[in-house]
Amino acid sequence: MPAATISEKRLAANRANARKSTGPRTAAGKAASSGNARRTGAYSAHHQMPARIEAHFRALAEAATLSISDPNRRALSFELHMLQGHARLHESRERALFNAGLEYGHSDEAVATQWVLRQVGFIQALNRYAGWIEANTRRLQRALDALPAEPVPATPPADHTPLFEGSNPPQDNRESAARPAARPAAPRKPTPVFEGTNPPAAHPPGPPQQPEPLPQHYPRHRRRPIPVTTTPEPNPTPLQPILTAANSHEHQPQGPLPEPAVAEAEGVTESTDTHQFVPPPQLALHQPLEPKVGPLPPATAHSPPLVCS
Repeated sequence: MPAATISEKRLAANRANARKSTGPRTAAGKAASSGNARRTGAYSAHHQMPARIEAHFRALAEAATLSISDPNRRALSFELHMLQGHARLHESRERALFNAGLEYGHSDEAVATQWVLRQVGFIQALNRYAGWIEANTRRLQRALDALPAEPVPATPPADHTPLFEGSNPPQDNRESAARPAARPAAPRKPTPVFEGTNPPAAHPPGPPQQPEPLPQHYPRHRRRPIPVTTTPEPNPTPLQPILTAANSHEHQPQGPLPEPAVAEAEGVTESTDTHQFVPPPQLALHQPLEPKVGPLPPATAHSPPLVCS
């Protein structure tokens, strides 16, 4: 009967009876009710992988348990390895859900998170899958711990190889077709033992060698003396007063002009150890010449007075 045709009073009564129910009372009903937990939920016995993925993990589990001799331990270990494959499949499905959210939100994590949280059914299925893996892993671990310890196979004794006490191991002297016998070494000529401190010369000694002369200390290189020419500045020639007429523009020098004197360096000597220069002798200073003034011409009535410049 559809839920829409049930009255509110009848629906409330059904819910009250359901809360008071203790479950099936017969054995068949209890068996059917207990199977519900085996078909769904965390204790479900049928979580199937895709065929291709199941074949891959089955091959890995068989290779990992191939060396176990106890059949019970081998079967339990095989199931444990298959559960590890289920755990990897669960992680890949979680990543696929979040990648779908990123694709929906155009790489926006906030939008992707909101979209993932709205996928309630898929999240519940992933949670049931993770619970089923964890419950079966604990069950297999308890079963493996209850089994007796597997005996460790005895290792055969290793071959005792005698140790060689010398510095080099003994060499194989057996002859074979691949390695022909080595030729015997030629006998060595006896070498006389020299008892002195130095070995004898291989050839007769020649003329005695002269010892090389010791390096001598040569004196330091001396430079040639640098000639010094001292040219003092000539004394300035004093200007002589020139008497000219007022209407005359000609210069009339009185007396000869002295020539400037140039002094040369005369005493430059060099010491035996270092360069020492002797200053030139003091030159006599030129005395300025006194101007000579001639007699003034007599003054006339028509001649202008002379001006001394």
